[in-house]
Amino acid sequence: MTVIDLIEHGPESGELQLAQEDIDWLLEEKERGEKEEKLKLISSNGRHKLKAKGHVGSIPLPSGEFIINIKPRFGNAWENLFKLFEYAEGIEPTMGERDVHAEAGDTLWDIIAKIFYRYAMQLINKGLYRTYVTKTEEITAIRGRLLLAQNIRSPQKFRTKHWCEFDELSYDVPENQYVLYCTTLLLRYVNSTTIKQELIRIRNIILSQDVTLRHRFTSSDAKLITIHRMNKEYEKIFVYCKLILNSLAYKKFSDMGGVAIPPFTLSMWELFEKSANKFLVEHYRPQEIHVSYGKKARTKPILEHDQEYEPMYRMKRGPKPSYPDNIISSSDGKLILDTKWKDVPKSNDWYQATTYSLALKCDTIFLLPKVDEKYSDGWLIPKEYCEDCNDLTIHAKTIDFEEAAEQGDFIENLRSQIKDVLKDMKFKK
Repeated sequence: MTVIDLIEHGPESGELQLAQEDIDWLLEEKERGEKEEKLKLISSNGRHKLKAKGHVGSIPLPSGEFIINIKPRFGNAWENLFKLFEYAEGIEPTMGERDVHAEAGDTLWDIIAKIFYRYAMQLINKGLYRTYVTKTEEITAIRGRLLLAQNIRSPQKFRTKHWCEFDELSYDVPENQYVLYCTTLLLRYVNSTTIKQELIRIRNIILSQDVTLRHRFTSSDAKLITIHRMNKEYEKIFVYCKLILNSLAYKKFSDMGGVAIPPFTLSMWELFEKSANKFLVEHYRPQEIHVSYGKKARTKPILEHDQEYEPMYRMKRGPKPSYPDNIISSSDGKLILDTKWKDVPKSNDWYQATTYSLALKCDTIFLLPKVDEKYSDGWLIPKEYCEDCNDLTIHAKTIDFEEAAEQGDFIENLRSQIKDVLKDMKFKK
């Protein structure tokens, strides 16, 4: 297997001799039209190159001949990436060593496993969670509730054991089963012998507490676990458990010529969107300004049905509401901030932002990562399209992740850059 190292939104690879199944798979990925494209295939005269797009991580190609390792484009790549990930997911800083440094040749699985091991050891040192579970067993002494029906059916001539149902304090609970299952998954996919030994240690400690895995643990099982005061310490490691399960939900390759590493990537688009929202909430909370996010950030459709129209064939549905990433609301009006993990907005992005602004009669900010150049520019919606609007503007602003990586505090520098973007923005209504 040949390892190809790329940088997200960085230079393309050298020329590659790709198998036809690799080319077909890359073309299929492109045809899906996902906004978060992972790898771009560049072909010319039978020669092929690859360019990394919106994800970081490891992607093995179907033939098993290549594995593509994609690093973030900013400095201290993996360390700062997981600082951003933990910030976006709401994992608060803890005492002790937080940074996990990647060794040469590590895949993203190895780096995730190091962080996972750190949180698992914190759980074990503080004490694994246990609670009462109901058991039904045939035991020598009567305990709990005697099960008469089972005892009558039991073919013992001289009864020495009794079927009983009782509650017992146990570590064999979903919280520990979830951690054990994810530890077992990681053992299959990490390359580093040292990390494997650390994971085996975690697995053996949990198994020594009689924790069992009777079936494959799924995302549905994980959703049934409620975080409360007694198991709150599991909240951090569950974020990584969810990441592991979701990554394994993607397409796998069954015939990989002995390669056991499935693709494991992080979406920079999603990470940028989540972290920007958290920055906004922190920034505006002291001012009692509300930030709507995701499905809660919606605008009414910019078109409405013509009730006087007499169609021969009526459409069942009209245009749906639009969903900006963030709608910021104050007594002075509104402001929209929409993140785009790309170098420059495309035409459809501009029209989408124009729709947002016309629907809410406010400005829209495009927040972009600096790829080649910094931007701080604005475009007015002409009055002829909205006579009663107050100089609606689409702003294009960039955040420099490379600059943040060069500073002492990566997250604090990003926070400062976003504050600079927001300081001159006006709410409109």
